[in-house]
Amino acid sequence: MSALKSRLFLLMTGFLYFFIPYVASRIRWAGTNYPQTPPGFAPGYGLFTDQQIIAPPGPNYTLFWILAVLGLVFILCMIFPTLVGFKKPAPLPPPTPVAWPRWFKPAFITMMTAWIVMWTRWPAPLFEYAFIPLWWGFIVAVDGWTYRRNNGVSILSSRPGVFKLLFAFSSVAWFSFEYLNFFVVEIWYYPHNKIFTNFGFVFWYLLSFTVVWPGIINWYTLLRTFPNLGSRYLQGPKISFSRPVIWGLYVLGLISFALMAYFPRPCFMFIWLAPILTIASAVSLTGCWTPFRPIKDGNWRPLLVMAIAGFCNGVFYELWNEGSNYWYSSPTNNPNYWKYAVPYLDIGYIFSQMPILGYLGYFAFGAIVWSCWVYGAKVVGFPSEFDDSEVNP
Repeated sequence: MSALKSRLFLLMTGFLYFFIPYVASRIRWAGTNYPQTPPGFAPGYGLFTDQQIIAPPGPNYTLFWILAVLGLVFILCMIFPTLVGFKKPAPLPPPTPVAWPRWFKPAFITMMTAWIVMWTRWPAPLFEYAFIPLWWGFIVAVDGWTYRRNNGVSILSSRPGVFKLLFAFSSVAWFSFEYLNFFVVEIWYYPHNKIFTNFGFVFWYLLSFTVVWPGIINWYTLLRTFPNLGSRYLQGPKISFSRPVIWGLYVLGLISFALMAYFPRPCFMFIWLAPILTIASAVSLTGCWTPFRPIKDGNWRPLLVMAIAGFCNGVFYELWNEGSNYWYSSPTNNPNYWKYAVPYLDIGYIFSQMPILGYLGYFAFGAIVWSCWVYGAKVVGFPSEFDDSEVNP
């Protein structure tokens, strides 16, 4: 495709991303009327922050155990990749660390201070607003750790413009998932919706959502400094996707958006499947790089290390979220505190609001983050590279 056709195709894909679930949902909920919801819309549609209006179906243990077994197989293959045809690499020497960058210490102090304030709920009311300094400090500290382990190279040190763009892009991109969450009838929601005015919530969450993309991508760059982790996935099965197959995956992604909105309970997991199929396929069809391209050469490192990055970041999401409320009998007034209402799989918890199988979604979200980032870069026209060792235009 030419540059103009590619951009128009990507813009059309973005339009369908929002339009298809909206239309399917309107058909599904036509003639209904739920509290705090416009007539004919999915329960809770339009409420910001997202609120639980109707309870999800209860646990389905058959589905739980099927997915648990599949998840266990996936984890075992990640830990022991030779089980699925990856060649065992020769051990690589660890990098020689350099001095900590000047931004690491203040970022680490900011992170730890905000963590203590959030979990001790002191001083009030500052603990209610600790989320943003906690995560901003954490992200910059992780970048500093990468700098130390990567011979003085990190996103902030070598690409400060990209580092800033990650925050701005994240703020907009995560709002799109809050939008999709309406159509699966709020599988996550924010119970403390009376703290700010409507404008206040929009402003606060514009800042809060800045942390999603830079958090995961900085985890990725840190994990890449552990050479024996990534090298495990360099020589794996070679899978090549022809152009007709990619078109098929693209159409399947669009269909998944419709199914997600029309059958929100049984298809709630499509909130992650539909974007990755649609966005990654669209970017591939324009000839641009995605973390799926190197698979044709047996190189699974970009995709799987980013998946691990998504999981690592998710652990801290859930840890800090649960810790802000866990130790107290009275609920927190933290406006960023969230809970889950997951259909069928609301089973098993490890110090978090997230059901245990929900952590598997963080692996997939890593690939979504990278694909969406490349998509945004190609549409808007900003540089997307943060790892020259992987990206081949």
